[in-house]
Amino acid sequence: ITEDVNRTFVMGESMGGYGTLKCALTHPERYGKAVCLSGSNVIDLPFDSFNKLFAGNFGTYEKLKQSNDNLANVIPSFNKAVHKPDIMFYCGTEDFVYPGCKAFYEQLKENCPDANIEAEWWHGQHNFFFWNEAIPKALRYFGFEVRQNSVI
Repeated sequence: ITEDVNRTFVMGESMGGYGTLKCALTHPERYGKAVCLSGSNVIDLPFDSFNKLFAGNFGTYEKLKQSNDNLANVIPSFNKAVHKPDIMFYCGTEDFVYPGCKAFYEQLKENCPDANIEAEWWHGQHNFFFWNEAIPKALRYFGFEVRQNSVI
């Protein structure tokens, strides 16, 4: 692990939040911190939503459950990693992914007790009004200076 890993960050919103989690969990040695904005493990989405949105990407729900695209399946290897990135979840409490996001956060916290995994939940939906508030928080989490009313 190099010193640069602590200055390497990954962040994404919505499906990019899932991608952020997949990056951080499958290649923990590459990242110092990760921020998931309104994302979750795709397996935690309501089944009807999965079929409508993601079946073309992941195949059947049954196939997904068995694969490493189901992030629950990579938690054991992440837990064994020597270096684990800090992971932060931000999600609005009125967001349709909130139940899945919170469930996966709790699953990570329970199964990876030595990892630094945090979350902040507040009023908001799955939209840019929420993300425009969350992104400056995420940048501060990464250690960047973000002034009030500054253009990001």
